[in-house]
Amino acid sequence: MTQIYPWQQSQWHSLYTAYQSHRLSHAYLLSGPEGLGKLHFAKTFAQLLLKKQSLETHPDFILLEPEEKSKTIKIDQIRAMSDKLSRTAYAGGYQIVVIDPADTLPAPAANALLKTVEEPSGRVIIFLIDHQRTSMLATLISRCQRIYFTVHDEKIMLSWLQQQFPSEKNLPVLLRLTQFSPLKVKQWIDEKYLLLRDQLLQYLLLSAQKKTTIMTSVAEFLKCDVSILFSVWIVLCVDIMRAQCCADKMLLTNQDQAEKIKTLAAHCRAVALQHFLSQLLETSALLSRGIPLNLQLCLEDQLITWEKVC
Repeated sequence: MTQIYPWQQSQWHSLYTAYQSHRLSHAYLLSGPEGLGKLHFAKTFAQLLLKKQSLETHPDFILLEPEEKSKTIKIDQIRAMSDKLSRTAYAGGYQIVVIDPADTLPAPAANALLKTVEEPSGRVIIFLIDHQRTSMLATLISRCQRIYFTVHDEKIMLSWLQQQFPSEKNLPVLLRLTQFSPLKVKQWIDEKYLLLRDQLLQYLLLSAQKKTTIMTSVAEFLKCDVSILFSVWIVLCVDIMRAQCCADKMLLTNQDQAEKIKTLAAHCRAVALQHFLSQLLETSALLSRGIPLNLQLCLEDQLITWEKVC
């Protein structure tokens, strides 16, 4: 069976104890930030219940994810799932459903799922993955047993990352930049997002000194994942605000860029920076929820607004 991650031990112990004592709930809500392995956790427990190493072709395992070119699960997918669950399990045991993500379900899909959760048939267990990006249907939450996945001991996460990436020297910085989400660190390493952070920081400095143009920056930044760019920008803004409050270097997320952060703090107007950050957070939230936006217009708008901050 696949191993869980070291920061999931307490959650696994709780669920496994319920399994051993025959007290499993029919629906679990796995809540916490992205990058902590909630989907992996649900699949690993499904392997235990179904007594199978591979779930891909197992007839009693259903994984619901957004269809291609969509960021949300549709009501037709929920209806198809409910129809399958109404039949007897092929292997005569459990039927396991994992829904990822559940926190962005449109209202019609959430209401359709609620009916299945309220009236489970047979030995059905549903895992809903909640990345806490938006509010879920309250009645749906109330029908589930919630398991929280929170930021764990940094030392445990760093130890695991060092085993995975022994030659990477920036793991502490990457872990802080990803808000202590170890599985996001791999993505940041693969996609060279630390370089993106450095490029954005350089742009912010040049912009503060009136040495760059918006259109040049738009063309360059559109080559990357804009949602990641905004996430990095948010963290930089928070660090700038901390520096303006004379916070100690150790309180910064981007500790390795403390001097540049301090320089930006001296150039930025505090009130304007707060307004900019609010706007950036709002746009970032819309992107994370799968709202279709014109990325170029969003980026241009943020860059124009940033020029008013300095």
